[in-house]
Amino acid sequence: MTTVLAAAALLGLTAYAGHALGARQRERIVEQGLSVSATVVATHGSRWADTSKISYRLDGTTRHAVLYGTWNSTLEVGSRITVFRDPADADRLVTADGYATDANTVWPLFMTLFAGALTLVAVTGRLVATSARDGA
Repeated sequence: MTTVLAAAALLGLTAYAGHALGARQRERIVEQGLSVSATVVATHGSRWADTSKISYRLDGTTRHAVLYGTWNSTLEVGSRITVFRDPADADRLVTADGYATDANTVWPLFMTLFAGALTLVAVTGRLVATSARDGA
């Protein structure tokens, strides 16, 4: 049980660190990046992560990108949004509210869910073992 709880705690800490690092990187891009107006042309919601395809014009060329976000997306087809282009990576776009072209945006969510599942397994196993030992 201790090993499983330690693994869950490590996953939880890693998820937190990943979330904090990703948030800081997105903030940096919003502060330093080129702002571009985009239109949401398609969305796909799921129980885990939502994707939204956007269209935007840059240097006279229409471009497309896919933004990743966590579930319950607020992006709607036809809506206009502002995206920020990473000065260090022209293919990386973010929004001020956490969407990004980088699929790693959703990894902290998966890691947190897995850590919770490990914790549940460890605690349940401990309760079952204790109950069996006590003869209940």
